[in-house]
Order: sequence, then structure tokens, then C-alpha cells
Amino acid sequence: MTVISGKNGLVNDIPCVRTWSIETSTDLAESITSATKGSRARDEGVTDWKGTFTTHGDAASRVPGVPPVLPGESFEFIGVVGGEAPTQTGVTCPENGAIVDSIDMSIDVEGGGIVEYTVNFSGNSVLTLDATDLDVADATVPQPLSGKNCKVQLATVTGDPADVDDVRTISMTITADNQEYASSSTGGAKRRVSGNVDLNFSFSVYTDDFSSLPGVNDVRRVLLFVDATHSWDIEWGIFSGQSDLQVDREGGTPVGATCNGSFTGFTYVTDTPMLGYIKTPADGAPTYWPPE
Repeated sequence: MTVISGKNGLVNDIPCVRTWSIETSTDLAESITSATKGSRARDEGVTDWKGTFTTHGDAASRVPGVPPVLPGESFEFIGVVGGEAPTQTGVTCPENGAIVDSIDMSIDVEGGGIVEYTVNFSGNSVLTLDATDLDVADATVPQPLSGKNCKVQLATVTGDPADVDDVRTISMTITADNQEYASSSTGGAKRRVSGNVDLNFSFSVYTDDFSSLPGVNDVRRVLLFVDATHSWDIEWGIFSGQSDLQVDREGGTPVGATCNGSFTGFTYVTDTPMLGYIKTPADGAPTYWPPE
């Protein structure tokens, strides 16, 4: 084996990948009996694998915070370890052989950091660790966008969106409760089917009036901006609480708090039950949920 740099790493044709990782595992079968002499005997278990990749956004569309795959969706994972196309080496699975479990988005408005997201996925097929002759490239011209122009807007169920003052950070997690299984037909490996979708979000602010923040059980339309004009549009968000309501007399730091909430796809608007949605920041604001 040879020690190499990770500088040639790629994932499929996804732009602006920062890192990727894979983890393999098995649930070893264990036995303790009168014959194991006070120890354990083990045999092969059901195999599994999962992975993660992080990026700085979709450079091709110039819209950060829009992953190329979303929770519940399947895709072909191709992770390049090294080499030059078309003879790269790496890790692969077949088409639709991986399923996305969650995405995490993080925006540092106060620090002006680049919008980041993490995609977590699990295996739904055989994983090849010694793939060769891969031909993967990232030909996009990067356009990193600072989080300094990002913001949060809230609206009541009958009102118009308005800016939240003095937002410091924004985070969002979308999950799919994908269900794993193994059977006589899976060859001793775990497989998965797409599960129910959920979304949680939070944002931290500076404030001199805690009562001005959304309260517990308040329902709002929530817009989390990933640049000056594009946003995740969540209808509806229900606030589960406030955290970090802290006053630092000793340090004299600005007073602030964090607002936490979750997605609810259904609420009442003037006594009429209404269906909500989750729309992505991509041009045209395509709907992620409900499924079409």
C-alpha cells in the first residue's frame, strides 16, 4: 500500500465536495453456552454499510444549500479515492444502491462562513471497495457564497413574511425514517425502503426582548434563506421551544437566544384545515414535500 493525499477525492459528478467517508459493519452473531468455557463464540453476521459526504453547495446552479439528492431518494454512489480519469480508483455501489437518510444544513451568518451541507446515506446494495477505471470529474467553476447575506423570515398563517432581526446562525435537518430489513433474499446483507419525512430547524438571534421571539406551539411559515434571494420555504413550522436564553453579566456579551422548531404539514387557517409544503431554494422553488 502507498500513502496518498485526499486531494483527488470526488463523489459522482457532484460539485464542490469537501469530504466523503464510508463505514462498513456487521452484527456478529454471538453465543455463550456450556461449551464456550466462560467465553464467547462468534459467527458471521448480517453486513451493512453507510456513508457521508459534505459540500459547499451546488456550484452548477449557483444556489448553495440544495443537495443533489434528498432524504428518501436513492442514488448511485461513486467515491473517488485517487488517480486520474478515466482510470481512477475508489468505492462504488450500483445505480440506486444507496439511499439518503438525512441532510444537515449549516449557515454562519455572524461569521460569514460558506453555506455547508452534509448528506448522510445508507447502503441498499453491494459495496465495492476496490473499484477501478472510474471516470469522474468536477468541471464546475466554484462560486463560494458567504452566509453573511442569509436571513430568516416568519409569517403567521394569514400574514406576510417579515425578517427576523439580528439572526446569527441558521440550521436545518431533513430526515427520512428509512426502514432497514434483511431476509433470505438479501444475501446476508441489510436493505432499505424509503420512510417518512421530517424536518427540524433552529436559528440563533441577538435580542433584548425574549417575548418577541416565537413561543412554544406557535405555528409560522418559515423561510430559511441560503443567499439573498433563495430560501427553503417551510409551511408550516411549529416552534417547540427556546434555548440559550442567557445573560452574561460577567463577560458583557450581547444577549441572545435560539429558536427551535419542527415541520408540520397540516394546520388550521381561519378554522380551515390546510396542507403545507416544503420547497427547496432551487430556481422555481420545486416542492420536496408533499410528493407529487
